[in-house]
Amino acid sequence: MQGIFCLGLDKTKPAFAAGFGVGFTILCIMKHYFSTVNNVVLTHSDMENTAMGRRVRVYFERPSNEEFDFAEGELPAAEFSKTYGFSQNELLQLKRYLRNNSFLLWEYAQKGGGLECLKSC
Repeated sequence: MQGIFCLGLDKTKPAFAAGFGVGFTILCIMKHYFSTVNNVVLTHSDMENTAMGRRVRVYFERPSNEEFDFAEGELPAAEFSKTYGFSQNELLQLKRYLRNNSFLLWEYAQKGGGLECLKSC
């Protein structure tokens, strides 16, 4: 399963939750679905080469009232760079889940993620 998750310019709410209104510039960053646990969805990017080495960006999200809570981070660091709506305890649980599944996410991202990976993983 593949999808594209987009953030609005202010990066505090997913654009599809906030609406594609006037003034929104859309930045799409994640495209591979990984899991849904307790209504929290985890998606990830392809493997990316950067000046600091290889990385995989990850994005957790869940619906809450009229918006979405999210936590954006990357592997191999398993640290979050942006968060909204999750408590500190929930962020610790997400980080533990991320670390426990990092080997699978890394492998899936190397092989193209999503449906392509299911054929060869």
